[in-house]
Amino acid sequence: MKICFMNVNPESVSGDFVKVLEKTLDPIKDEGTQIGFRFPKVGCNRATDFSTSYFELLNKVQVIHAIIEAEKEGFDAVVVGCFFDTGVQEAREMVDIPVVGINEFSLSLAAQMGERCAIVGLHEPKINLQLEHVMKKNSCGCNDWTKRIIPIDLPSIEWMKNGINNVEVIAAEIEKAAKIGVKYGADMIIIGCAGLGPLASLAGLKEVEGTKVPILDPVSIGLKAAEFRVKLKNSLGLPPVSRAMKYQMPRSKDYERMKQVFDL
Repeated sequence: MKICFMNVNPESVSGDFVKVLEKTLDPIKDEGTQIGFRFPKVGCNRATDFSTSYFELLNKVQVIHAIIEAEKEGFDAVVVGCFFDTGVQEAREMVDIPVVGINEFSLSLAAQMGERCAIVGLHEPKINLQLEHVMKKNSCGCNDWTKRIIPIDLPSIEWMKNGINNVEVIAAEIEKAAKIGVKYGADMIIIGCAGLGPLASLAGLKEVEGTKVPILDPVSIGLKAAEFRVKLKNSLGLPPVSRAMKYQMPRSKDYERMKQVFDL
């Protein structure tokens, strides 16, 4: 099967991150899985850009268009590499392949594995505030804890600059924040960032030391979720989504008309 990993930043600024993803995902993919990395043609080129809702909205449109193109290329499923689940629900209206949101699926898995879920997030207060709204929409039983998002102490510019070559340092920061979550009663930890998650996986961080609390890398989980969804489609004939209501697909002529309206 062919799985598309859809980054939410343009290719021009994603080279180092793709190398991290390859090191993280290649060892865990199924034997017959091919992973292709795709990018919006233009978009936000800094993590902090996503703290502005308008910038994130503009970026989302480009991500959705890239997902549409990925289907045309023959990919069997798409994983959107952002914990905001950027464009996931909108893209499901437009393509007939599974579109996996790493936030949505990680929360669902955590709800099956434990009772109280905490998120280790970025050192970005506004991003975490926006993330809370996404979390409320996606929550699947992991609501029983009020202090949900715990930021790491390391500013984003520092870990993005040095974290790739110092994964143990990043893992230590993540675990320090995770221990706060455990202190407040969480029995499941999700790393709330598509950049931090793979670095933690490369460092071998799977559990909070001295506890039995798992730490979930949403990117690795997203890949396995995409493979699972393709297998469900192939073996059971399950469609990617229900077209009855929420994910009704627009008529192709209406799609072309709106592309003209918005000069896309």
